Amino acid sequence: MFSIDGLHENLPFSLDIQKQLLIAISTGQVNRVDHLITLGLQQNMGAKGLFLMYMEAAKGVYKPNSYTEEESNGAPSLTYLQEQSTVPPLVPSPQQPTSNKVSLNPKASVSSVPDVLQSSLMFDEIVTEKRICWDPKSNNMLGICRQHSYRTSVEFVNEDDMKELFRCLDDKEVHYVGEATIAAVGVLCKNNKIYPAQAVMASGDCKRETGEEHAVILQTVLNAKLRIRRLAEDSSIYNQLRYLTFLNLYVGDDDLTCDKDFKHIVKQLCNLVIRAHGISINGRRIMPDIITGQLKYVGLAADHLRAVFNPDDKQDVKLAYDLLWDIWSIPCTSPHSHPGFLENCEALSVLGKFAFHLIFPYLCVDLSLSEQIEHLSAAAHLSLALYKQAGKEFLPTNLYVDIHLHIKNVVFCITKAKADDPNGEFWIILLGADRLEELFGILRTMVGNDANLDMLQLVSWLAGTTEVSNILAQYPHFDQSSCRLRLPALTQESKEVPDGADHIKPGAWRGNVKVADVSLQISWKRG
Repeated sequence: MFSIDGLHENLPFSLDIQKQLLIAISTGQVNRVDHLITLGLQQNMGAKGLFLMYMEAAKGVYKPNSYTEEESNGAPSLTYLQEQSTVPPLVPSPQQPTSNKVSLNPKASVSSVPDVLQSSLMFDEIVTEKRICWDPKSNNMLGICRQHSYRTSVEFVNEDDMKELFRCLDDKEVHYVGEATIAAVGVLCKNNKIYPAQAVMASGDCKRETGEEHAVILQTVLNAKLRIRRLAEDSSIYNQLRYLTFLNLYVGDDDLTCDKDFKHIVKQLCNLVIRAHGISINGRRIMPDIITGQLKYVGLAADHLRAVFNPDDKQDVKLAYDLLWDIWSIPCTSPHSHPGFLENCEALSVLGKFAFHLIFPYLCVDLSLSEQIEHLSAAAHLSLALYKQAGKEFLPTNLYVDIHLHIKNVVFCITKAKADDPNGEFWIILLGADRLEELFGILRTMVGNDANLDMLQLVSWLAGTTEVSNILAQYPHFDQSSCRLRLPALTQESKEVPDGADHIKPGAWRGNVKVADVSLQISWKRG
């Protein structure tokens, strides 16, 4: 007879084996008992087998050697991690991409995703090393531009193919890849295992491509004509959108809409505010020194103002957010008696309201989907009034169009979600190219911040970045990301939520995002 802290092998036979197993587990003599039982069930063990395995583990005779999912992410063996990988490698496009070749990647990337109803297609470019590499999987030579690759063979058959390729490079008949166009699909759902971006195309560009040639690449990925038309009256979403005042109803085939990345808009708006030319609001030309004077008057430190007005750091999203936060926090009234000062204060208050309504829906995790639409509607109507008043002296035309394209896309996506999945949920924070930027950040971490990737490294590692992104989404405490990309999550009272995650994820959102509870016409009208 043996005992384990009071647990005896000769328990009464009247006590069935399931109860013996529960009593054994309750002693707490074995760590990771959940994993031990999981292994036993995978081996088709019954209650008796599990009980005997537990007793052996308690005596130190048996130790489970495999890992839980979270533990495997920190496992020491590279071979083990490679065996656990579930994301297939990306199929490269050494020449002009074709629909058949591009279609292989989305099938491989999202083949395990059940009942996908909506997704976002993202495009962005990443700088690459100018180098020719042989890809053993496809037997192609990677690193020459897609525009002119037809002038030579990219398949490696013998030494003459390589010599001819380098002769063409020397004679400028073909060119090295200067940057790669990456297309990725982002599923619009809460499931952290599938919503990170899934790369579907990597194609090299020599930076000599025209707008029309680039449109062909977009058309290839979409596998449809890029034709713009007004939303058809027989569309399933027309009746929900027809009464939204001033909303642009022009769409592409299959009701396709264009989007602009939210964080890029934030950076452009900040750069507009700090430009020397200033910005015109209510007939007042608001220059950077006027804004600085207003912010000093409300008590902001000189060091803080120097940081947020730093024109050499135009890609810092957090600094851009800080400056716009400071502007919308300026009181709309002031005890100052100078008329010019008060008029500037009033104009900045209008600018602050516009920035607040545009940015707050993406930062306040307590907002409902209806409240988010109200804020974006307010931003759209306010910018329309100010642009009609001052034109491009208020906003450059391109930025004005980008803002309205973005807001329009949000409204259309919510409307499509209501039609496709009436009982589902929708997160506007999943729109834009944020998830593709995350993949680029992971790629930089893999290759090092002081070097660029070549095309072979890019296609070899791009699928792995999706897996890393999946892990970081599932275990946010693993993520120690750059503060330059971090926008803080806010409560309704504009207080920061003490969660250190880089990008706000659907799991962190606390507001009601059920599309069934959204009345589009009422929310748009309230805005």
